[in-house]
Amino acid sequence: MIIVDFLRKLRSDGKAPRDKTPPSHLRNLFRFLFWSGKTKRDLAASIPRVAQPPRSTLPRYLKPEEVEKLLDAVWSADPTGRRNYAMLMILARLGLRAPEAIAIRLDDIDWRAATVSVVARKNGQPITLPLTNAVGAAIVTYLRRVRPDSKLRTLFLKGRAPSGALTSAAVSMAFDVWARRSGLVIPVRGTHCLRHSYAITLLRRGISLKVIGDLLGHRSSESTCVYLRLATDDLRGVALELPRRRAGNESCKVRS
Repeated sequence: MIIVDFLRKLRSDGKAPRDKTPPSHLRNLFRFLFWSGKTKRDLAASIPRVAQPPRSTLPRYLKPEEVEKLLDAVWSADPTGRRNYAMLMILARLGLRAPEAIAIRLDDIDWRAATVSVVARKNGQPITLPLTNAVGAAIVTYLRRVRPDSKLRTLFLKGRAPSGALTSAAVSMAFDVWARRSGLVIPVRGTHCLRHSYAITLLRRGISLKVIGDLLGHRSSESTCVYLRLATDDLRGVALELPRRRAGNESCKVRS
């Protein structure tokens, strides 16, 4: 009852709380207490799930020429530039989230089949994506010339001590740095705009929403349908012309 009362106090309008942070923190706390032996039961399941509010704003994305400008700015001969270029190529060409990209292992890449296997972060489902020539070349260059010798099987590693796998924050930081250096005006910082740009590109190529959703690892079709609202130029092309008035300025009348 104490937990329920606490969650009720978070409500501001009498409806279920929209902020997922407090319930998530409580859930993690209860898992820790159970795993550490502090409690006899795992109370994490007793925390109610928070309904996700409908998206009120459109996803921010870059035009194809802007994506190319960003990637051109990232590429450089130094080790960090080669690694960051390969990372951002994966985000831009495969539409992955930053955590999904840094979770790629060497064994996930099938060079003969030209595919890379990832696990969707939201639904936990495995996805096999085509490894394009450009992405493959960026990864090969990184592996041969930049990647430190390590027993770790994670694809992307830190270039400086202490050695180890990268974090999502490192990917976001690299994106922010090179976005500024490229001169692009990006209203909202973050690697997710590359994912949105990839989805819009597929949509304008005539790829079905089902296929786009599968490639992006969406849990529901609603997450994919939001990109239809961004394809306004395509919608204008199928709009019907307004009916014209008859000769003599007589307007069309509807019989009752």
